[in-house]
Amino acid sequence: MWDRRILLAGLLAALLALVGCTANETAGGAGEKPVIAVTSYPMHDFVSNLVEEEDFRVWLMLPPGLNAHLYEPTPQDLVRLGRAGALVYTTDYFELWVGKTVASID
Repeated sequence: MWDRRILLAGLLAALLALVGCTANETAGGAGEKPVIAVTSYPMHDFVSNLVEEEDFRVWLMLPPGLNAHLYEPTPQDLVRLGRAGALVYTTDYFELWVGKTVASID
């Protein structure tokens, strides 16, 4: 169990390092912090504790109380997700919408 957590933390750290090196558009334009989109509160808490608040903005996609299994992103969510530098989610088995949504944005 711990090996898996260490691997996940290492992969996330590497992902965040790569996000910092890219020229992705941010939600507000030039001079704003890169956005990391997350799909659940536990992921939001995890990522928020890993990154520096002054370097990144962590965006929780799901509104409070909404079931992650049944969530469908709004058109506004798709626009914001397209501008985000990274997406952190649990699994394709838990959040069924992620695979199709990311494919439609790319």
